[in-house]
Amino acid sequence: MHRLQINPAESTELGKIEQLARCIWPDAYGKILSQEQIDYMLHAMYAPEVLSAEYRNGTCFDLLIYENHPIGFISYGPPDLDGILKLHKLYLLPEYHGRGFGGAALRHVINHGRKTGCKAVILTVNKRNERALQSYRRNGFMVVDAVVSPIGCGYVMDDYIMRCDLA
Repeated sequence: MHRLQINPAESTELGKIEQLARCIWPDAYGKILSQEQIDYMLHAMYAPEVLSAEYRNGTCFDLLIYENHPIGFISYGPPDLDGILKLHKLYLLPEYHGRGFGGAALRHVINHGRKTGCKAVILTVNKRNERALQSYRRNGFMVVDAVVSPIGCGYVMDDYIMRCDLA
């Protein structure tokens, strides 16, 4: 039986994360956001220089590997001064949804938070992303706030902030 592997991405593998995002986002957000906003956000969040800067500044990027193929990715951290670890990104190719891989990725981040002495993990999720909201709730996250954040060109991110306490 093949198991999911969660491997730290090297700086030379950041291009794989950009490629995965470009495959995943149309499915994840196609019914929530316009194609124009998806394209804008992909460029703003996944351009090589953006990923490289985040990597250099201490954000952890991990590739989710199944049967020797990258099927998704996560990024998280570094923790803030209050001991809060932020999960920035968690994405899987659509054909791997419903297999427990997303939950395994969440547990990986939660375990990292515990090992490094963090007191909570937080994340933001689009208010209309029901699949993600259900997964986060199943894994111990609760909605603690709602925010609308302008991101440029008239676009906003309309998100819930969710939190999982690690105590």
